[in-house]
Amino acid sequence: MLLDEDGESLAVYCGRVVLPAAFQSGMRSSQVISIEFVHLGLPGPGEYAFSVLLGDDEKAVAPFSLRSAVEAGAEQEEEHE
Repeated sequence: MLLDEDGESLAVYCGRVVLPAAFQSGMRSSQVISIEFVHLGLPGPGEYAFSVLLGDDEKAVAPFSLRSAVEAGAEQEEEHE
């Protein structure tokens, strides 16, 4: 699920993921998943997050910031000073 900075859902992807067995007993198994949100327009600069749910249980959150071109340019200028 893709969330905006107010926690509102912008996009939802539902699918079945089969995790491989762990290499050794007691180890966690993991899976890399690539999801394309085709033609998804974000409302503007701000804080967003990908939330990974298993049923209704949130398992992970990956926050990210979307900056305007002006903000990004100003930040780059500060780094080079």
